[in-house]
Amino acid sequence: MQEKFSALQKIAREFNSEKITWGVGGSLLLYIHGLSDQFEDIDLVVQEGDALACQRLLIKHGPMLPKNPDERFRTRGFFEFEIDGVDIDLMCVLSIVSHDMETVLPFDETLIERWEPFGVEKLPLMHLEDWYLIYALIEREPKLELIEGHFKAKGVNQQRLKQLLELNMPEKVRQRLTTWV
Repeated sequence: MQEKFSALQKIAREFNSEKITWGVGGSLLLYIHGLSDQFEDIDLVVQEGDALACQRLLIKHGPMLPKNPDERFRTRGFFEFEIDGVDIDLMCVLSIVSHDMETVLPFDETLIERWEPFGVEKLPLMHLEDWYLIYALIEREPKLELIEGHFKAKGVNQQRLKQLLELNMPEKVRQRLTTWV
């Protein structure tokens, strides 16, 4: 776990000093919210205009890995890096095909819920509601259940959920999100 935190600290220092618009998501976001006691990799989402700069910064710390194609993901920019033995996924303009429908979630600073202290740096945390949508699209039931437990205990950001419901998405996913409005 220490390797993951060390790699994340390096990335946060670089991205923050370069004024990159970025956000922490995925299993790391669930871990930070106390919904999981571990995380597999580090999922970072960046503003499209910052993607090239992020690649340049990350490649200084470790190799970019070959792409592992998955037909469901049409994310405009998806890059995997290995930094100090830690898998880092860098994404921009998230796009997922589910039930023959494409859902696009562009990233900008409005997708940051809050900044979380992390050592001497701060981490921009994405909304759990965004990752609820993403996990619903890719049908990751265990992670959906973790987030739903959090929603039951702590509530849901209604405004963010309503914004997400304006996106194009499969009816099955829309119905699941609508149960929380």
